[in-house]
Amino acid sequence: MLKYGFAHADITPSLDDKPHGSYRPQVMTGVHDPLRAAACVVDDGHRPLALVGIDAGVIMRDTFVRAAELIAQRTPLNASNLIVSASHTHRGGSSLSTFAAVADPDYAILVADRIADAVTQAWNNRAAGQCASASAEVTGIHFNRRFHMRDGRQVTHPGKLHPDIVAPAGPVDPKVSALVFRNAAGAITGVVVNFGCHCTVTEEDPVYSADYVHYLREHLKRSLGPIEVVFLLGACGDVTQIDNLAPEWEKGHAHADKMGAVLARAISQILPTLTWSPTAACGVANQKLRLPIRPHDASPPPTLGLGSGDFWETTFANERELMAQRRAATPTVDCHITAVRVGDLAIVANGAELFAQPALDIQRASPFAQTWTVTLANEYLGYVPTATAHFAGGYEPRIARSSFLAIETAQQLTEASIRALHSSARAAAQRAK
Repeated sequence: MLKYGFAHADITPSLDDKPHGSYRPQVMTGVHDPLRAAACVVDDGHRPLALVGIDAGVIMRDTFVRAAELIAQRTPLNASNLIVSASHTHRGGSSLSTFAAVADPDYAILVADRIADAVTQAWNNRAAGQCASASAEVTGIHFNRRFHMRDGRQVTHPGKLHPDIVAPAGPVDPKVSALVFRNAAGAITGVVVNFGCHCTVTEEDPVYSADYVHYLREHLKRSLGPIEVVFLLGACGDVTQIDNLAPEWEKGHAHADKMGAVLARAISQILPTLTWSPTAACGVANQKLRLPIRPHDASPPPTLGLGSGDFWETTFANERELMAQRRAATPTVDCHITAVRVGDLAIVANGAELFAQPALDIQRASPFAQTWTVTLANEYLGYVPTATAHFAGGYEPRIARSSFLAIETAQQLTEASIRALHSSARAAAQRAK
């Protein structure tokens, strides 16, 4: 018999005069919408697991470990069967030191404690129910931000309708996916959502916000009632809401509201097609890699688009020095892959800002009919571009505290994710015998 529970906790920072931001320092002046750690616990009676989405830029490994330790003290759950994904909202608290941003260690403790509170409450809220999962395609709200240019290079955000654009340099994952739960009375009470797009829609407004994820929650509640929503970020290292091939400016809360409405409508439309099950076997498989920090960039600095110009040259010079010091002290980084199974759905998570193409490759090679790729989960690995992108140029492959792993990392994460998925599938087959 399946049991499940949902809960959330507030992780909104207090207002102060500390500079936040990423590219340039910025003092936050208010709260547009409260930030959340939202948790879903799934318990099949054998191997329970927890899925958590936090309205934060990233989650650092120390934060995850603290949260996992607290959760293990209070419930049967532990780090091996826990996924915590940051939405990457650029209007979150100070969780990462990079560029002009400085992480706040006190805030990291608060986030860890609130994650543990949400998971503990979700565990205590468990009740019998049913679940189902499905995906729908959405168009017109997320776009690859890297482009092939007429000189043969690749550029990140070359500018609206730039005359030298040839074509997008990569795909998007067109799916929004949902794992839906309903109670014994047949009422939907919680949804776990997976979608891949940068949460950068409201970043020009100096107030805390969950970005389009906030509006997704609000629209789902309007159509389904007072449900809980857990958001798990898909692969979007090269994907944003900006359409460089159109003249409009896709920024601000009105546009975030539009995105939330599109995603909620797509989810609502798949609900009548769902096949509900009162059982859903759970499983977990983990992989660990040790990957090197790269010593230098593979391509020259961009002369166009994001990451180009005098400001960025000064910024990246400082970042290169900081990363050289880190590499000298610890030349490798541990990378953790977690794959969980809920019935016929597999979810495989990593801590990277992974490009869309490797995520699609993982999904296509998966032994499961439905597979989600979840990113910025359980740790922070920075941008992980494809190997081609490293040589083709642009913003994401430039060495910084936001991009530091070796050129082969995307391939290694892809292979490790597929191994974890196959390990989970074998365990499921053994259990079915």
